[in-house]
Amino acid sequence: MAIHGRNPLFLTIALIYLLGGSLYATLTPPWQNADEPAHYNYIRYVATTMSLPELVSACYDQPYLNLLTTRRFPPDLSIEAVCYEFHQPPLYYLFTTPIFILTHGSLLALRFISVLCGLGTVITAFAITHTLYPRQPTLAYGSMAFTAFVPMHTAMLAAVNNDALAGLLLALMLLVLIQIHPHPQPLSQGKRGVILSPTLPLEEGLGVREKVREKSLTHLGLLLGLILLTKLTVYLAIVLVGLALILPHPNPRLIKRGRKIAPYIAGLKIYGLAALVAGPWYLRNLWLYGQFDVVGLGRHNAVVVGQLRTFDHVAAIGWPTYFHDLGQTTFHSFWGQFGWMAVPMDGRVYTALILFCCVALSGLLWDADKRGLTRISGGKFYSLALWERAGVRELWLMGLTIALTLAEFSWYNWQFIQFQGRYLFPAIIPLALLFNIGLQTAFSPTQCGRLVLILGLSGSGLLALSPDKWTLVITALPFAIAMGRAYLNIISAEWLMGACYIALAGLTLTAPFWFIAPNLSP
Repeated sequence: MAIHGRNPLFLTIALIYLLGGSLYATLTPPWQNADEPAHYNYIRYVATTMSLPELVSACYDQPYLNLLTTRRFPPDLSIEAVCYEFHQPPLYYLFTTPIFILTHGSLLALRFISVLCGLGTVITAFAITHTLYPRQPTLAYGSMAFTAFVPMHTAMLAAVNNDALAGLLLALMLLVLIQIHPHPQPLSQGKRGVILSPTLPLEEGLGVREKVREKSLTHLGLLLGLILLTKLTVYLAIVLVGLALILPHPNPRLIKRGRKIAPYIAGLKIYGLAALVAGPWYLRNLWLYGQFDVVGLGRHNAVVVGQLRTFDHVAAIGWPTYFHDLGQTTFHSFWGQFGWMAVPMDGRVYTALILFCCVALSGLLWDADKRGLTRISGGKFYSLALWERAGVRELWLMGLTIALTLAEFSWYNWQFIQFQGRYLFPAIIPLALLFNIGLQTAFSPTQCGRLVLILGLSGSGLLALSPDKWTLVITALPFAIAMGRAYLNIISAEWLMGACYIALAGLTLTAPFWFIAPNLSP
């Protein structure tokens, strides 16, 4: 199945994303995206001085920033002093400077650049999932839709910040990493049972630990270098590439003499090229900030005086309240909490999303048990079929991306109070993949009884927490649909997944009118 614009479903998802991104870009009032003024001022500095800025103490004034956000950035208050993002790597700002100059600093034009970068991420989500599961197009379209229709993700992809470009580069790196790994032949169903497909030769594209092509290594080195020049939150790519080089291959038939040397040679090439790309930036920071502060984080932490520190906050409220706030706010802001975290969505929306996540998580756990992923001995997966073993390394890469993103999120919140789900978006594509595997399993004919049970238990729990008519409707409707699926078999799994993403797309398209415009206008 090729990726091309003539595919109706592919084109529909892309166009709906562009419509949603355009709505967020046009209906979100100026500066009402988190950190947008600071990113804009970085671009303006580069455009007007033709040089890179230095982060100084005057760039962060917490009382003034509170005044701006409280009064919703009125025209009589200048944003020129908001420049606390001046420590960020320069690629995004250099990339958008020509647009700034050509459009005379148009905020809307800069927002649309982010929307287009986001479209690249949405398309790459399809490509990654299709590469991993070429015979399951539902997963590929589902991952594409999840990436496109999480409202907060779409909102951040329509803002002036370096997130969109960073997400695109990281997505492209994941795509290259899974494409250069060796795949045994995919399975197909024949008259005599499951057979090997003749479409892919067994030796095609042997992986990083055996015979990686120079072209792929060059791509990885360049992508890693560009990532290092884009945003600190995607520096997880440094570790991800290293782990990808040393992950063992699950098929012993592909082990050959001399393969133990290949990861180190590949690593030298990849990291060496990345160092050539990003090295000048690090040397500049070393000279400017000193004390081995090559990424400017030391200067940043010294400058942001007044930002709420984690241990000061915990001392005031206690650990139980802290973890409750961390979980609730992170969940809300992953799906949608707009502006400067000031505008959450309606509580009924979060109730539906909790139910949505419960279904996906339960399906993912059933899928893991079905494939034997819960039965591990000596680091080997013994009960996996051949086609499942072929994808273990790639699925490990997806899981490692999520784990590294969570580690970064935890490390940041260990220092500052930053319960913002948007910091999990570097892992949006792996999360989309796992989410859709869970949905597909939960909606499968063999799991209908379990789905009814999960929806019943989840609905009962939600009603116990919030016993009102809307919670009853939100929980009863999917329960009734699951009952019909289980006992009448009137709805296919594909249609159920489609209905979920139609609802999510509807939420994404209505959120600017429902939450943003009424609550964030000056």
